Amino acid sequence: MNLEEKFKLLDRKMNSQLLTIGQTIEYSPITRMAAFLVAIDETNCQCFICGYSPCENYGKDWDNLSDDEQKELRPHRIVHGCFGGRYIEDNIVPLCRTCHFKEYGFFREWWKKRPVPKERSERIKYFFEMFKVFMKSQR
Repeated sequence: MNLEEKFKLLDRKMNSQLLTIGQTIEYSPITRMAAFLVAIDETNCQCFICGYSPCENYGKDWDNLSDDEQKELRPHRIVHGCFGGRYIEDNIVPLCRTCHFKEYGFFREWWKKRPVPKERSERIKYFFEMFKVFMKSQR
């Protein structure tokens, strides 16, 4: 998936979140895991930033990877949890450990310059914009 395709996917996820503001969303450990599996399928078992793939690395499909091998990709919430982001299909992408760590450092610096908006729709847009800038900075 190239950068333009990734941005289109992020736009779709953001717009879907904006459309569901105020709606009740089913949320449980099962829906959280199902959302991550959708993200794994969307990215073909790759880190959304750097493209690392445990499936390619070990020569196995996702379902055949060991627990430790699967943990090489983590579900990352684009809208961070402390700001209302949940592990739902429209808010997660898989990141490897390295990119996951880098994104949080990038966010801390971004946050110092641009405070997080209070209004929900603006907060969603803020995080998606920040994530796209982070992606560009990793190229």
